[in-house]
Amino acid sequence: MKRISLASLLFIVMLLASCNKSKKSNNIKEEIGMVDHSGTLKENLNLNEPEFYCEIELESMKQQALSYDLRSFNALKKGAVTTTFSIGLNEDMYNQNPLEIELIMIRESNSPKLITGTYAIKSLMESEKGLVRYFDFVGNVIGMETYQKAIAADLLEDIGEDFVFLSEETNKLIIESVEDINTEEEENELYESGRQLLTGSFQVFLLKVSNKEKIELKVDFKVNHDWMLANINNKK
Repeated sequence: MKRISLASLLFIVMLLASCNKSKKSNNIKEEIGMVDHSGTLKENLNLNEPEFYCEIELESMKQQALSYDLRSFNALKKGAVTTTFSIGLNEDMYNQNPLEIELIMIRESNSPKLITGTYAIKSLMESEKGLVRYFDFVGNVIGMETYQKAIAADLLEDIGEDFVFLSEETNKLIIESVEDINTEEEENELYESGRQLLTGSFQVFLLKVSNKEKIELKVDFKVNHDWMLANINNKK
């Protein structure tokens, strides 16, 4: 149902390499909790932790996400941190709207931690240079310019995406609160890792190609943000 992004794949490769080289592989597994289909942690459970959720509202349906994963890492470039937020829809919601949700932000920083604030959400075709922090929506959507060109050339049926990203709308992600929830962050000669608890929401406006109707995607979440920095990329 859902494609694996290049950024997520690179993170997995880096994590596996670190596990093989480090004598603390068990600690890595404890630091990085895997999320099951109900949105609860499989590992490192703590009854004192708040209840996690990732609630999706799309057209007339409102459900908890099938899966979600929020993490940051510096595997792509020295001095740059990549954050990915991937969300999977439940089967009945996906059957009605086969939307793939993945947000990616690449920012110039040596700190992987996220902070409170409002972040714009853009399509890949709107990418900007500079220090402005925003998320790219890299799910199965196309930009309005591509959509209009396809209509003009009578090639709409050749486009595989089901949705058009409406750039003129207010597409944004808001991080309302951030809390470091690890008392001891993992650190050795290969990497540093840690975890934050994030609460927030985001909204994205889309156009359904099938019926040309405008729809709104709304997500409310309280999730873990797992981060990892490879020390080899942070040498001065």
